[in-house]
Amino acid sequence: MPEATEFSRANSSAAIVLSAPERAALKVFKDYHVASGKMFCFTGPLMEKHRHSLGTLVEKGLAVKEQFSGGYSLTPCGHRAMATARFE
Repeated sequence: MPEATEFSRANSSAAIVLSAPERAALKVFKDYHVASGKMFCFTGPLMEKHRHSLGTLVEKGLAVKEQFSGGYSLTPCGHRAMATARFE
């Protein structure tokens, strides 16, 4: 099993652990050069593949579900997680 990525929030000592599926969802944002606060629309197979992980990223405060169907954006903390995560 691949090891989880751990990083700390800027204003907190609490570490956030990212699973491999969560890192895969963040990699989509990275591949498309999505900046913090900018929406990316997940559709079709891409949405099906990352639906659960996007939900957990929202729960962890790393992403925001937008009103637009399939739309998600990264929070500043989520953007830092994307920038520091190691992708296989």
